[in-house]
Amino acid sequence: MKRQIIHIDADKCNGCGNCVPDCPEGAIQMIDGKARLISDIFCDGLGACIG
Repeated sequence: MKRQIIHIDADKCNGCGNCVPDCPEGAIQMIDGKARLISDIFCDGLGACIG
């Protein structure tokens, strides 16, 4: 099974931050009021951040 690295659309991100604690890998951080994938090597591709 190949990992599907998440893509965060900055235009659609409302800055709520809900995805940050939902990411068990710590791959997402809030930067300048928007969620950002800090490094795709941390993303496990399982999608916990998107529900």
